[in-house]
Amino acid sequence: MVVLSLSSCNDDEDENPPRVTIESPFENQTFLSIDTIDASAIITDNEQITSVELEILDLEFNQVALRRSYPASGSTFNFGQRFPIDAPQLETGDYYLAFRANDGRNVGSAFVKIRINAVPRELEGVLVLTSQSNQSYIYYREEGENEFELEHNFFSDAVGGGLNYRQNIFASVGGQAGDADFFETEEFSIVNSLPGFGNTGLPFYLSMTFDDQLEQFILTQRDGRIRVLDKSAFVLLGFDGLANHFPLQVFGNEDGYFLSEKEIDGPLYSFTFYSFQGLLLDNYLVTGAVRGVFDRNLNEKFVWVDDPEGLELRLLNVSTEFLSLPYERPGARLADVIRTGNNTFIISTSDGLLRYNYSNGGTVILNSSAPEGDLYFDDLNQLVYLVSGQDARIYAINGQQVAEFSFPREIIYVGFDYNR
Repeated sequence: MVVLSLSSCNDDEDENPPRVTIESPFENQTFLSIDTIDASAIITDNEQITSVELEILDLEFNQVALRRSYPASGSTFNFGQRFPIDAPQLETGDYYLAFRANDGRNVGSAFVKIRINAVPRELEGVLVLTSQSNQSYIYYREEGENEFELEHNFFSDAVGGGLNYRQNIFASVGGQAGDADFFETEEFSIVNSLPGFGNTGLPFYLSMTFDDQLEQFILTQRDGRIRVLDKSAFVLLGFDGLANHFPLQVFGNEDGYFLSEKEIDGPLYSFTFYSFQGLLLDNYLVTGAVRGVFDRNLNEKFVWVDDPEGLELRLLNVSTEFLSLPYERPGARLADVIRTGNNTFIISTSDGLLRYNYSNGGTVILNSSAPEGDLYFDDLNQLVYLVSGQDARIYAINGQQVAEFSFPREIIYVGFDYNR
């Protein structure tokens, strides 16, 4: 009894949080949203300091950028780190840089107000990946120029690509031949490479995407494996999809990963939801491949389905797990979909290029002669790129075709290289 009582007292005796004295940055110091801050502080504690966190908050103390944690030790710790703001989406304004020190039981905080100026977003160029006969080619056209220049060619029958313009990394995956290659976009040297094990008629990698919201590269494999890499192309995790299914496409979300999956030896499709740790959370019944998933609000998702009987817009309530059907177009197939506004979508269908507005339920045929294909959206210039085979057509938001380009090989991917 005495030992237990003494132990309890010892457990409760440390109620003093670490004390944080910020040395830099100084109050109201100005930075760009892509700058790196030299952050330093003197931290003292009556016990051992275990870690220090830095994060940027708005003036109402809401987190607005990625939090970073650093190891620490000792009862007096001279903290110093180069902290990348890395938040080009921030608007110009005043923010707090928060320092939080942890001793394993208590957290001590200090704040300094800083000024962050947004970098005006500009389109620097357009990147195009093409492929033919186990050889792939990367082209680039600078903004204001008319012609694409060949930047790099490599062995691969590329089936997908993804561009992280903020870290200047481009990724490509091969199907029957070729690896998952991650290039830096200055000299196109390899940053990382994951081997592919495809054979004739049996592609290994099925898809590749870079999710701008999560800042992750996500690729799928024929064996049902999904791989996730961070924005710098370092492996984060891998997890398995449904048994005896192909993971066709992954849609990142602030809550986890939505997948479109199909039976290997059957006609059935599944729309599945996995946690960020790769745990299966839900499996929703759909009757075709899912082409797009978009947030409507905290609880609802827009889910676009290529049903063989006609394209569908499903509204998923993640709380009730109910999939309602607010819109369908009987007889039309859905090739791809992009979001151009909160409730507005442009869809590539067998009926042409359409615009659908969820707010009023209206559908407008933008261009009935547009072929089915993959859609890419330059949201800065409000231009829609529609890729079909070797050809790319560029449409204004009203459906008027404004330009086009072609390559002698199939176009696999189009990426927009913004300055931030």
